[in-house]
Amino acid sequence: MISYGSQQAAAKQKHSWDNPLAGAFFDRLRGKRFGNTAYVRFPLRLPYLPAAAASRRTPSPLPTPSEKENGLKGARFSIGYLVGGTVTPNSISPELHTRFSKQGIDQKYQRIFKCPYCEGPVSVSYDQALHLIQHHCQSTRCAAAGERLPVYITDQDIYRFLPTVIVSTVDKLALLGQNHRFSNLFGRIDLICGKHGASFGKSNELCDAATAVSRGEHPLSCSGAPVYYRPFHDLAPAVLVQDELHLLNEELGTFDSHYETGAMALLKSLGAKSWKIIGATATIQDFERQAWELYLRGSRQFPAHGPDAEESFYYCPATEKIGRIFLGILGVGRKHTPAVTKALSIFYHEIQKARELIANDPVAAAAAYGTGPLNSQEQRNLLFPVRIGLDVRPDAKGLRSGSRGD
Repeated sequence: MISYGSQQAAAKQKHSWDNPLAGAFFDRLRGKRFGNTAYVRFPLRLPYLPAAAASRRTPSPLPTPSEKENGLKGARFSIGYLVGGTVTPNSISPELHTRFSKQGIDQKYQRIFKCPYCEGPVSVSYDQALHLIQHHCQSTRCAAAGERLPVYITDQDIYRFLPTVIVSTVDKLALLGQNHRFSNLFGRIDLICGKHGASFGKSNELCDAATAVSRGEHPLSCSGAPVYYRPFHDLAPAVLVQDELHLLNEELGTFDSHYETGAMALLKSLGAKSWKIIGATATIQDFERQAWELYLRGSRQFPAHGPDAEESFYYCPATEKIGRIFLGILGVGRKHTPAVTKALSIFYHEIQKARELIANDPVAAAAAYGTGPLNSQEQRNLLFPVRIGLDVRPDAKGLRSGSRGD
């Protein structure tokens, strides 16, 4: 296991979504034609805005010209959002199927807004035959024009189409003991239908080939698409990427550790190699102990510490791109709670003052806050994502309260 242990490295890793994509190319080169390459997990509140935006740009929907020239074979690179029923449907129920067929797809289910191939506008529609929520690029000049973008947002679609990159929450791993289809992600499948995706037994109810196999038949095609049978080359995920590793502690870490080792045991039982684990964190301490408690594995930190706190062979601070300011407060003559309350009061007062000034006099606001190049709407957008988090930590002299504004 590798732990990204510094703030600079963690920030770089969060936005380096080319790493799963590089793994996908490597999988194709070594003969893997289908299946998940990287399982990317976030804490329970998924997804963080920057991380979500970055992950939506991960896979190109179609092979690039160089990919075709080099003769790489296999399914298109794809992405799946395994995020639960509060964000996207777990499955298309008969009621949803009827509603989507008559009224179309609710816009709240759209997960991609710019085509990852040409950055054109994207729309959503419903494929009645496949019971599939699909995204399409609206640009007629896009290489993906006329084809659905390989983006899957319901659990049942992820189980049958096995996306190259899966973006998920931590709690979804608990499904390995509740839903037998979850094991499809680890390579337990009997066949792959070119139209309906993978199936174990007759778990893919839309696939006539899966139904025929359950009767002892061996069809070579289904709805005009070829059907492939096992053995398949290494369908199991190669990499687990865990974001905000330091949050998997205390109660959440205790429960999660059972499923982490359970997933590795499942991979072993299916004859697959256990996935490599990358944990991204900016604030972890004693990462060797936490990695052992979660995964029963040793770990190493990358990048290693440099000659001083802010510099190493792999990174150095970019002062012109400061994105976060940390402020520590020590309440002198008062306890930590009143000190933090006062700091919050001052912070919210200043934010409200800035909002009112932008609304009433954008020119004065631009002069006061140094936002001259921005118009009034852009200034309001700048304040919209501002939030504050509290971090109360003990030190040698008592309690120290910290506030963080993003």
